Amino acid sequence: MRRSSGFRSGRERVVLLVVGFAVVVVVCVGMVWLGYALGKRQPADTQAPATASVIASPLPSPTVGSLIPTLTPTITPLPTATPIPTPAPPTNTPPPPMIQAGPNGLNIRSGPDIDYTRLAHVEPGTQFRVIGRYDDWWQIDYNGLPAWAFSGVVTAYNTDSVPEVQPALP
Repeated sequence: MRRSSGFRSGRERVVLLVVGFAVVVVVCVGMVWLGYALGKRQPADTQAPATASVIASPLPSPTVGSLIPTLTPTITPLPTATPIPTPAPPTNTPPPPMIQAGPNGLNIRSGPDIDYTRLAHVEPGTQFRVIGRYDDWWQIDYNGLPAWAFSGVVTAYNTDSVPEVQPALP
């Protein structure tokens, strides 16, 4: 007697699975082929075909390089910052040559000798810029004019580079 439980034997199940799988594969392949065939189809011409002579020429074979587009990068320069000018470092300017009147003051003369005219007498500690030298006398800037002071009654500062000058005759 045959047992009827609604389930098929193991062998029948395997056959049904293989047949079902084959049907699914055939349907899928058919759909792919149909899609490919319909995509290649061109519309039919409504005019009569014209006769044309065809001259066979060798066709260029595509290369892999021609199938892949080459991208050329465009380099965009970045904006450059405007440099901030740096201040020039301070130069070590030596102090100008100076004299300072001694404790008894100073006679300012028109030339380097006591025989020259006395232009003024200045108070002790008064300072003048030195512009030249001659023997024991300093030529100074006195109110924008050259004048002379005796070196024995003044204190001199930074006078190493003071040039020697020739005085005018009295």
